[in-house]
Amino acid sequence: MFFSDLRDAEALEEFTSQSDGPNIYPDLEAALERFEEEIVERTDSTARSVIAVPLERTDFGMTMAPEDLKVLMSYLDHVEFPKGAVLCRAGDQADRLWMLTRGCISVWVDAPGGRRRLASIGAGCTVGEMGFLTERPRSTDVIADEDVVAYELASSAANKISKAKPHIAQAVLRSIARQLSDRLRNATEDLRMSHM
Repeated sequence: MFFSDLRDAEALEEFTSQSDGPNIYPDLEAALERFEEEIVERTDSTARSVIAVPLERTDFGMTMAPEDLKVLMSYLDHVEFPKGAVLCRAGDQADRLWMLTRGCISVWVDAPGGRRRLASIGAGCTVGEMGFLTERPRSTDVIADEDVVAYELASSAANKISKAKPHIAQAVLRSIARQLSDRLRNATEDLRMSHM
């Protein structure tokens, strides 16, 4: 096993030294998932929830020209979800996406081995863009891990943007393409590193 420094090893030891004996997991993914859940449980969610990211510092804000983002904001709805709220479920119509400005969500999928968390996504990131872009039903459940504040872009608003401000619609599509490209690159690198 590799640790980047002694603190990582000590932290892992603290989480695994339970009085009821060693924990056994079916695979590395399950073990890592459990440790991540434990870390999240031990972290003060109140402290995490107060961290707010302005729209200008979200995925969209970082990939769009400021003047385009300002126009886009007039088409967005400000929404809030309490901890445990379901933003969407697998099979739902993908008619909106969310730009998180506060809080954290988890993306869950039902797999043959049981329910698995695919990702934990926090403030500054976009959620729901894949289904929004493809207009296919949602493939995962998205659940608020803590109170979430976001800007929501509904497909009806996107259609209005396309008609009234086509250059803004193009900027939105470019932003989504950049975000998906970045995520694909990261997934490719993670896969490459997992086979080293």
